[in-house]
Amino acid sequence: MRCVLVLSGAMATATVAGPIDEPAARPNGPFEHHHRCHALVGADVVTAPGERTEQATLILRDGRIEAIGIDVPIPADARLWPMHDQVIYAGFIEPAKSIDAEPPPIGPGSHWNNRIHPQLNLASGPGLDALSESDAKSLRKAGYCVAAVYPDKGILRGTGAIATIPETAEYMVSYGPTPTIAAAFDRGGWGGGAGPGSLMGSIALMRQTLGDAAWYADANTVAEQNGLEPPSRRDDLAALAGVTDGTNALLLHVRDEKEAVRAGNLSRELGFNLALVGSGDEFKDISGIASLKCPLIVPVKYPKRPTLDSIDAAMRVPLRALQEWEQAPTNLRRLHQAGVSTCVTTRALKKPTDLHEALQKAVKAGLDPDIALSQITTEPATMLGIGDRVGRIAPGMAAHLVICDGDLFEKDTEIVETWISGHRHDHERDPMVELAGSGTLTIGEVPADATLDTSKKKLTVTLADDTKAKVKKVSLAGHRLTATIDGRLLGNEHWLRLAGVVRGDRVIGRAVLPDGSSLPMQLVISEAGSIDDENEDDTADPLDEADEEEATTLTGSWAGSIQLGSEFSPPIEIVMEHDEEDISGTLLMMGQEMPLGNGTLDKETGSISFHRSDPTEGAYSITGAIDGDTIEGTASGPMGEATFTVSRESSGKTADTPEEPELRWTDIPEQIPYPLGGRGRLQPVQPEEIRFEHATLWTAGAAGIIEDGCLIVRDGRIAYAGPMSGAPESTEHVIDATGLHITPGLIDCHSHTGIDGGVNEFNEACTAEVGIGDVVAGDDMNWYRQLAGGLTGANQLHGSANPIGGRNSVVKIRWGQPARGFPNAAAPTGIKFALGENVKRSGGRYPDTRMGVEAFIRDRLSEAQSYAARWNRWNAMSPEQQSKQIPPRRDYELDTLAEILAGERLIHCHSYRQDEILALLRTCEEFGITIGTLQHILEGYKVADDIAAHGCGASSFSDWWAYKIEVMDAIPWNGAIMHDQGVVVSFNSDDGELATRMNDEAAKAVRFGDLPPAEAIKFVTLNPAIQLHIDHRTGSLEAGKDADFAVWNRDPLDSYSLCLQTWIDGARYFDRDEDAELAARDAAERTRLVELVLHEGLGAPPELKEPEEEETTPAWVRNPYDTVDDHRGCCGIPAEHEESMK
Repeated sequence: MRCVLVLSGAMATATVAGPIDEPAARPNGPFEHHHRCHALVGADVVTAPGERTEQATLILRDGRIEAIGIDVPIPADARLWPMHDQVIYAGFIEPAKSIDAEPPPIGPGSHWNNRIHPQLNLASGPGLDALSESDAKSLRKAGYCVAAVYPDKGILRGTGAIATIPETAEYMVSYGPTPTIAAAFDRGGWGGGAGPGSLMGSIALMRQTLGDAAWYADANTVAEQNGLEPPSRRDDLAALAGVTDGTNALLLHVRDEKEAVRAGNLSRELGFNLALVGSGDEFKDISGIASLKCPLIVPVKYPKRPTLDSIDAAMRVPLRALQEWEQAPTNLRRLHQAGVSTCVTTRALKKPTDLHEALQKAVKAGLDPDIALSQITTEPATMLGIGDRVGRIAPGMAAHLVICDGDLFEKDTEIVETWISGHRHDHERDPMVELAGSGTLTIGEVPADATLDTSKKKLTVTLADDTKAKVKKVSLAGHRLTATIDGRLLGNEHWLRLAGVVRGDRVIGRAVLPDGSSLPMQLVISEAGSIDDENEDDTADPLDEADEEEATTLTGSWAGSIQLGSEFSPPIEIVMEHDEEDISGTLLMMGQEMPLGNGTLDKETGSISFHRSDPTEGAYSITGAIDGDTIEGTASGPMGEATFTVSRESSGKTADTPEEPELRWTDIPEQIPYPLGGRGRLQPVQPEEIRFEHATLWTAGAAGIIEDGCLIVRDGRIAYAGPMSGAPESTEHVIDATGLHITPGLIDCHSHTGIDGGVNEFNEACTAEVGIGDVVAGDDMNWYRQLAGGLTGANQLHGSANPIGGRNSVVKIRWGQPARGFPNAAAPTGIKFALGENVKRSGGRYPDTRMGVEAFIRDRLSEAQSYAARWNRWNAMSPEQQSKQIPPRRDYELDTLAEILAGERLIHCHSYRQDEILALLRTCEEFGITIGTLQHILEGYKVADDIAAHGCGASSFSDWWAYKIEVMDAIPWNGAIMHDQGVVVSFNSDDGELATRMNDEAAKAVRFGDLPPAEAIKFVTLNPAIQLHIDHRTGSLEAGKDADFAVWNRDPLDSYSLCLQTWIDGARYFDRDEDAELAARDAAERTRLVELVLHEGLGAPPELKEPEEEETTPAWVRNPYDTVDDHRGCCGIPAEHEESMK
């Protein structure tokens, strides 16, 4: 028997399981008997989230649910299964399992880029057969009965397949192809082949391909209707027809919440339906995610509890990592509250059974348990279009069941059985330096008796009342000893972390107090000898047990370096978990975290290996040889192969049963700053109406510098900027700015700050189709640092790897908002060009010479002319004429170049030498193009008259020279000479740190060139605004312009000057006094989170006993300079002399 389902427009076939009725070869002997009917009696049955029938009977027949109820009669042919004290749920559904599926080879009908293969269809190819036996078994053990699998490689990857995952393939039920096509912003690295090599390149290629698919469908329709020659066969574009016409959605895998918003932007731009496989980071920008209004499949792999057992390691943990650890379990709850349609995937988990603990954490963090259940049952069924068959327990539904020995989200509940299509699957239950002796531990000035045995990793501390202190996490690595003890020794109820080095008969180090400060620590062994076990604390300590395992496991943090090229060896850290036969790892490198997945340990050869194929990052492998506490080996990936060496730093094991496991979940902050980490804001800043009086105004306009000036700000604009004597009466809040200086907000005309996924798309000589605007990052801490230097705006440029690079982005630095709040709407569009060594040293990519660069640019502009002419002819046709002809294909690269020819897009060109500068000027003049800016232009002084005659700006380094051959003729007077010849000159940073002190760069125009200060300040204010064509809105202090300005404590060209405030659109985005408050807030938040980590890992420290006598100040908080009953007074000075010393 077969039936047909319609899944969002896709046809799917569901074969009903029934071993007798299925066509199959006759057995060569007796038939094997299968029960076709089962009665599960006495269980509590959760038929759907929020619906429960207690002590129910459930009848299954031929792979389907026949009946359910309390008094349901049991058929005579049913096999009886007593289920008392157990709970039955609908079988779980995995909505997005990625599998390694080989893409079709490049050939006729395929895309030229091997990352584009949407014609791959797993439902008509390998399907779930490609799911490994171990993966299928792990899913079943976790309660999964149905899985949707997708190809895991590429940008447009192909269609997946939906099926059950029984132990025996002959019982597999296919639910047909997925209603979505898998996709991701996949990319390689530098030298990664055909590309793209950047995030913006991947977005651009997806945009172009989807645009091509829409054109291909229209062209074929027109050709068929009018008897025209159709386009050449393109299987890849034909496979996307369902996406472009809205029948199917694109299921886009994203790395973080920012990529999710970028995917939504692309969906709105091109008009296709979108679904997302998220990252688990959505809580960082809930409003942005909710605005996408698309289904979201959510991973529930939460950050590991930060490692704080090593003091040095604790100091390296950033505030953002601590906040992510605390907030990640709230993600599902926040998404549900925001109205986002979600379901859960096991993707990124070490093993599927970890899902239950993850959902338990989500419930503790506020998610309703019924909603949690829906995330793995009804919601994925609906999203996959099979909600009428699976996801609930009801008559007629598939007999996919999960049997638990208790309620699913209770801590100790286990999954006992999984039933798939009426077939039962029973899950088996999971069966250094030596120093020893007694002596004295002293912290600060407080001593205590102690014993130590490093061979046993045992430390005992006896308090003054003869009770034993709680000692946790004793660890020894080489000569380094670490431990954690309770704070009663110093009179407090917190944990103290000890770290020291063994030196002869003692351990010398420090103790970290709860507030982050430290005291000297010394443990001196006065009587050597091993410690008898009978003297030990009888209470078993799970942390100590974990330490004993450390010698025979690889669990922990392994730090070292990796050799990338001959001169670059960045630090890396590999964090591993090793539990009996299972081993998994995570690679940390250059600020990025890369899960390595499950690994293999060969105990005979002492080697370890990880092989992982990530849907977005590509295929990676790490292999190494273990030598004690060192691993040496090789790492390979899309960027090539490299050698690495790491050594064990610490064990990552912590206690699983802290004394107060619920402490973490009691006071999770509901409001989350944006961005997470230092100086994030809970709310965007708002414009103010304000009046600065008696300030020195550096107007950068016709008024020059006004000594006793007044600046009035109203409605985000400058209402008045002039002398106090002419200031109108107004009601704004008044600031006495006597002694202060106010300048226009500084503008950096060449910035690479806040760009995600690479600043270069380098695989092609022309990448005009890519755009920085697709990858702006609002959470880059450099933005805040630049605000602190008075910067209000920036021209974000593509790198200089191509003669014709990508489109630019002009932003205002609206810190505290996601990237969507940054664009400067007043700025016209631009693009990056580049000349010189950067673009011709490509190793085989045309062009290879400077003359080739000129020829290449000329060729591309000529092609753009022809392209524009084709569109002009098309646009001149009547609608009737257009209906009978195939339209031109939209090419995003040539679109951009045509905008240059039309004067609608500015060129910003990286340039150094006079000869290539002149060549570009002449080439552009042939095409009627006026260049926007020549960037860097270190030989501009040689051809300043030509630059002025052309009419372009010069955005130069102030005094960079002699750092490579082609800039050997650079001089620091370059900017001043060009300025004197009538060129509009600005100084830029091209560097995240230099952009924090652009006022110093302007001062160099005074030092080198004797420019008046009123002119020099224009090099970082009005002049870059003119170059970016935004001077009508910003760049000077003039009435009617945007209120973008900076307040300084002295002359802004003084090297000792400090920016006190930075304002954008009349809102104060930086304030030095507020910064101190934010720093204190961040420090307090860090202290709270560190304490929380220690509480979860170690439990609550013992409470102090009630003092029997008058309470005294604990030694650990006492000022060491305080004296008690000391007649000498403060600092040893006799009291009678103290007054004379004041």
